[in-house]
Amino acid sequence: MPTKSNLFLSAILTIGAAVLIGGCTPPPPPRPTYDSGVTDAEPDWEASSPPEYVMPSVDPLGEPASEGVAESAPEPSRLEPKPTDEPAPAADDEADQEMADDSADEVIDEAAEEAEMDTDPADSPAAEEAAAPAPWEPAETPETAPESSPEPAPEPGAAAAAPATPAAGERVVTGDWPCWGGDVHRNMVNATTGIAIDFEPAATVEEGKRLLWVAKLGSQTYGNPVVSNGKVYVGTNNGGEYRPKHKGDRGVVLCFEEKTGKFLWQLTREKLPQGRVNDWPEQGICSAPFVEGNRLWVVTNRCELMCLDTEGFYDQENDGPYTDETDNEQQDADIVWSLDMIEEMGVFPHNLATSSPIVVGDLVYILTSNGVDEAHLELPSPRSPSFIAVHKVTGEVVWEDNSPLDTILHGQWSSPAAGVVNGQTQIYMPGGNGWLYALDAKTGEHLWEFDLNPKDSKW
Repeated sequence: MPTKSNLFLSAILTIGAAVLIGGCTPPPPPRPTYDSGVTDAEPDWEASSPPEYVMPSVDPLGEPASEGVAESAPEPSRLEPKPTDEPAPAADDEADQEMADDSADEVIDEAAEEAEMDTDPADSPAAEEAAAPAPWEPAETPETAPESSPEPAPEPGAAAAAPATPAAGERVVTGDWPCWGGDVHRNMVNATTGIAIDFEPAATVEEGKRLLWVAKLGSQTYGNPVVSNGKVYVGTNNGGEYRPKHKGDRGVVLCFEEKTGKFLWQLTREKLPQGRVNDWPEQGICSAPFVEGNRLWVVTNRCELMCLDTEGFYDQENDGPYTDETDNEQQDADIVWSLDMIEEMGVFPHNLATSSPIVVGDLVYILTSNGVDEAHLELPSPRSPSFIAVHKVTGEVVWEDNSPLDTILHGQWSSPAAGVVNGQTQIYMPGGNGWLYALDAKTGEHLWEFDLNPKDSKW
């Protein structure tokens, strides 16, 4: 259930981030050719799906799952608060109410209140816990707060007991933030209200103000933190030294417990032997993970698209099909499958592979970061794909597209987004030639493209 920790993540995690996507661009190039590489056979979901994987029945864009996919489980992407997780408000909820700028008492419909309060909340253990002041509350803060209770989910086909829109003064909490930008649209908007902004970040909780916890990251951190199902994930380098057996420069993804900041596990990837031309020193993993259910997808510094089990090895299971992890202790990442884009697709990432994935339906979408050589003179792999769609459970490439071919100017460090136009799901891929490509989500067919280069620019 979402708590206040994801509301103050930027204060809690000391993260300095800079995204460098630059360079001049030439006059509009000719419309590039492409090879969508569509596969006719759909991956065998039943045969390849790990039995414990919680399959979402609803696509993040509101489209039904594709044929052959089993229906089940909770919604992915934007996970809403689950009122049934806790019977009554705990200390976290009381603190959240106080930080809502002392807003007016919520107006609760009597019928809804009767339906959702079968027992007296004051008698529950959670209510007793809520009586204690939260750690960041000033001493003069009253210990009592207006009572509230989670609202039950409406019965199918029945009218909701509470209004569809929040009443005036009522606080809005949107839930988890499972990917960079919040959802596949990448609009970066969080509709949560009543956020206290008088916090002060610091190296320790005691030195700061309104901090729940502080966790050390690497010496350089470009991966945006994401929050899902009680865990926080962030890509960084090995400067935090959470796994003593790994020394020196590495790319890592760290996983923390959302409520306490406790370190849970770490994905560790060694640097590529080619050096800075493909894997720039000390940058770590710059990709922001996408989390859905108990699966996480991320692009590593080694130009690998990986699917991880969000439990790591804490569940004492090695989920496959990939089961050959060198790092397989409790605080290591459990790799479900891995796609090495250098070995299997001939991609030449310029300086670093950085794309942050999105998941729509059954497919994971990324840019490969294919780019120029170290001298910035040639494109070593002009026919290798720049845009790919991969089956989220099996790791099979469903389609690939090698636009912009040999018109890539430098590197391709951006990330895809998704939208629906006239009922058709489109994947938006920013190409390394300064053009934006809209591709059909299922087939990779080109729908339209737009030249974003300034017309007076020179490269």
